[in-house]
Amino acid sequence: MKSEDKDKGLLRDFVSRNDNENGVNPLPLAGERLAKQEDEGGSSEPSGSKDKPEEGAAKRRVRGCLFSAFILFAADQLSKYIIDSFVSYGASIKIIPVYGFFNITNVHNTGAAFSIFQGNNFAFAVLITVILSVIAVWFYFNANKITVLQKYAFCLVFAGGLGNLTDRIFRGAVVDFLDFGINSLRWPAFNVADSCVCAAAALIAIDVFKSNAKS
Repeated sequence: MKSEDKDKGLLRDFVSRNDNENGVNPLPLAGERLAKQEDEGGSSEPSGSKDKPEEGAAKRRVRGCLFSAFILFAADQLSKYIIDSFVSYGASIKIIPVYGFFNITNVHNTGAAFSIFQGNNFAFAVLITVILSVIAVWFYFNANKITVLQKYAFCLVFAGGLGNLTDRIFRGAVVDFLDFGINSLRWPAFNVADSCVCAAAALIAIDVFKSNAKS
């Protein structure tokens, strides 16, 4: 870039000296010659250079949310390994005993969310694999077209789905261990992967709300 500007400066000086010697006003001719040179050589500014900072920022955000997804997936698998290693199947450990509000338990789910459709582990493993594949392909081709909240929502869905899919493939069932409720009124036990999916749903809802508010 600097060398090209230097060349143009030398050309101006050369044209100015020659035209002054011939008694011609150098400015219009110099301008015409420089314009012709630029037309022949094309613009010195690379096309799309203004878009590069924005594209770089988008790529960094994608890498950031993918890294977050990996951390959450690792946390999900580590927590399930610890539960399977130190808490007997079906056992319950009181963490906040007041009204039995929060317990750590160890239950296995071969069905869908909230333990419905039990005994269909293989079918749900295939279904989750298909859904995650579609999400991954869609995200790859649309990562630069969606909002930041949507990026993190899709990464949370991917982390949660992959966490529970890993359970179904290698454990034969999803390990649930977070048990909340008040005495006999219990919320179905869940895990870190389930929390990721719920957080993703919350992010998408916030994004939709923000979009509607702007419009």
